[in-house]
Amino acid sequence: MPKAARVLLVLVLSSLLCPALRADQDIPLSRLSSLGVVLQRCMLNVLSPDGGLLLVQQKTSDTGRIRKGLVYDLLAFRFKDGKLLRVDRIPLPMREYEQIALADSGKEALIMGHRGALLVLADLEKKTARVVWKHTKGVPGFRCEGLMWFRDGRYYAVGYSYDERAVALGDDMVVIDPHQSGPGMFRKVMDVGKLMTSIPGPVSLRVFDSPDAVYYIYWDPKARKTRLEAYWNGKKTPLNEADLIPTFACHGGRVLHDTRSLEKKTIETLIQDVPTGKKWVLAKGIPYTYYFVSEKVATGTLRLSPNGTAYAFMNPRGIHWGQIPPR
Repeated sequence: MPKAARVLLVLVLSSLLCPALRADQDIPLSRLSSLGVVLQRCMLNVLSPDGGLLLVQQKTSDTGRIRKGLVYDLLAFRFKDGKLLRVDRIPLPMREYEQIALADSGKEALIMGHRGALLVLADLEKKTARVVWKHTKGVPGFRCEGLMWFRDGRYYAVGYSYDERAVALGDDMVVIDPHQSGPGMFRKVMDVGKLMTSIPGPVSLRVFDSPDAVYYIYWDPKARKTRLEAYWNGKKTPLNEADLIPTFACHGGRVLHDTRSLEKKTIETLIQDVPTGKKWVLAKGIPYTYYFVSEKVATGTLRLSPNGTAYAFMNPRGIHWGQIPPR
């Protein structure tokens, strides 16, 4: 594989069993139970960049807490030298848990709930959580639409702004400053609606990396082709076209995808560099079905750290945490 291609990872779950992987910690049901962790009520969320922190959401069964609106706990599994040190528990003031974004510092996390109408900031050092935003009648604001992430020291979200009458003003990308208060915590950085309506066909997949990097696949009805395109530094940049481009993964201006010709019955897997237009063909004739970048992976019960050096996997027997040695 070309050196330039190594920024993207194409992994399958079976690779977790290969000799190159050094497993570090199995946390069986008995250990989890002693820590107050009920696996059946848990979902893996995210790993810190170095893999030393794993965040897990757990739904409570305590009816008293449920009546108070404290339906979820955020569990912070802390690892050091390949061993689990402790599990911190932070009650979250929310009834519906949607998504989480972890700051690179590992000191805080922003949690979205109530279908994007509620934001809770968790202080992972003080083990506290507080509501920093919720929809309030008569107050303008922003509602997240299930997409929130942390990048380059900022929290980003995609959703729509609304006025004091709760009338939607358009789809936007915003930067969220959870340490501000009121509608001022949302700063618009991109008009998503304008971009989407300018695309001449139905969009089947879109990925937001930053205000300057948006990637999407759409069907061109005139050419009867699937097109992969990037909105790069304020300009639309065509990347590829084929009978079918089923999916892709992207990071840092590089896009991993495959093109399929129905007539020739061929498949080509490649990486394309958006700034330079360079392409590297990785394989031909191999029908990969799922591409991901380590910092964005959320495949069922598997999580990878953003730099791809640690992972966590949950199954009915417990949680398995490990490190992936660099090659």
